[in-house]
Amino acid sequence: MKKLFLALIAILNINVLLAQTSPQLVVFINIAGLRYEYLNLYKANFDKQGGFTKLMDHSAFVKHLDYDYPYFGKYVDFVSATTGSNPETHGIIGNSWINRSTSKVEACFYDSKFKGIGTDKLVSGAKILVPNIADEVKLNSYGSSRVCVVGIDAEDVVAIAGQNADIALWIDGLKWVSSSY
Repeated sequence: MKKLFLALIAILNINVLLAQTSPQLVVFINIAGLRYEYLNLYKANFDKQGGFTKLMDHSAFVKHLDYDYPYFGKYVDFVSATTGSNPETHGIIGNSWINRSTSKVEACFYDSKFKGIGTDKLVSGAKILVPNIADEVKLNSYGSSRVCVVGIDAEDVVAIAGQNADIALWIDGLKWVSSSY
């Protein structure tokens, strides 16, 4: 009985420790083409208390991101950055490819199993073979974290949202849309 009681206390302490070390908010900003040097170059033009200055002073940055493969496309790079793996591991090998069963070119995140919400785009993160940063946030919080990804383009959003995001929103025309995945 004493061992069971000690084990229960240990488990409760571990859960309390995990809850204390988990961040309350994770913001992942990916601006294609914005080099880290530009932030320092234009820092004097930013608001001193908020915006980019606050992010720069209280955030983690990837100062240099280099891939050990040739350029295959924007979405390949996004998925590589969010998974930390190369295309042969994460499965996104190009922005589009020929589907062998239909002999038609399709976008890398095209998925007819999921319907667009407010859009005709049929997309999902199902073709990403490994967990990305958004998936890891969900896994490490035992599903209690909420992952919301917002962007301009469906493929950008899906590349960052991964497979387990709660919501993925992008702009289609003049309205916000999503996917049923």
